[in-house]
Order: sequence, then structure tokens, then C-alpha cells
Amino acid sequence: MTPVTRAHTDLFRSYWQAEEARDVDAILSHFALDAAFVNRFGEATEGHDALRAFFEASARAFPGARVEEQRIVAAGAFAAAQYVAHLQAADGGERHVRVAVVAEIHDGRFRRLESYFDGSAFAS
Repeated sequence: MTPVTRAHTDLFRSYWQAEEARDVDAILSHFALDAAFVNRFGEATEGHDALRAFFEASARAFPGARVEEQRIVAAGAFAAAQYVAHLQAADGGERHVRVAVVAEIHDGRFRRLESYFDGSAFAS
């Protein structure tokens, strides 16, 4: 495995800051125009228009967010990160979700970001 470069950590940390701010334009700036975000069920959301709708819906459902970084590893154009997402739901409830993501990075942006987490935190 190659060492994690500052570019890897900067990309993830900047993305997480945009997520915490719930700033959809800033979030999208981390994704290539043809990027795909793949959820834990293997369903892909592709392209900026679809990603915008996805992240806007996420921000409405969870207007508060804080990311607690745990680890970032990299191998060339691929990187993985583990973190805990602390989410404040629109109904006032809180969710604490351990997340692992695998990213394909091209020209300093996510080309593909796959997210894995236990959905039990979202059970009613």
C-alpha cells in the first residue's frame, strides 16, 4: 500500500467540511462531473444533477452533521476512509453512524465513492 498523501487527506477532509456545512455546491466540487456515489445497497447515483438531488435530500433530512475522522489509507488512485458521522435529524433525533468509504480519485476529485455502513442507526 502506498503512503497516504496530503492530497488524499486534504480531499477527504475538505469533503467532510462541506458535508458538515451542508453546502451542496461545495460537496459537488469534490466530485468529477461524471462521478458516481454508490450506497450500501450497491445503487449508484451518477452525475452532478443526480448527486445534487441526493445531497440536497440528505441535507434536508439531516440538517446537522459532524464527522469524526478515524483513518485514511491509500493505494495510488484509490483511497479508503473510516469515520463516524454524527447526524442531527430534521425531527431533532440524533444518529451516530460508523462509515467506511472507498474512493476512486481522478484529477483530485472523486470519480467513484462507495459508502458502507450499518443502517440500523436509521431504523425507526
